[in-house]
Amino acid sequence: MFKALNCLKIRRNTNLNSFKIIITSFSKKKIAAIKNTLDAELGDKITSTVTEPRAIEITALGVSKASAANHIMSILHLKKEDAAALGDSGNDVPLLEAVGLPIAINSKNLTLIKNAKYIISKFKNGVSKAIEQYIL
Repeated sequence: MFKALNCLKIRRNTNLNSFKIIITSFSKKKIAAIKNTLDAELGDKITSTVTEPRAIEITALGVSKASAANHIMSILHLKKEDAAALGDSGNDVPLLEAVGLPIAINSKNLTLIKNAKYIISKFKNGVSKAIEQYIL
């Protein structure tokens, strides 16, 4: 079923350190079935997240927006409270948890909103509005 994933040779000893694959379908039932199969067959090698009702994001274990933010903060010698992040969907929750100034943009995801210090209601110009209001 997952020939594309097999082609990537996702194994325990792979040299493939990071990747992101997005699977979409018109059928929510197919997305749920694919998610279940991914978790059962590759759950110890990948992270799969349903990010939209009809989409799954697949990443290498340990690879996320949060791990990238933590890596950048480490390189720049920044503390959590010195960093801000903006997110608009459930897969952004770990990112918002990784920074001191978490901002949600135009999201109906209750977990994301709960983890945000501020909420910007409009996606259009949301980043610039957040910077103006909460960072500058």
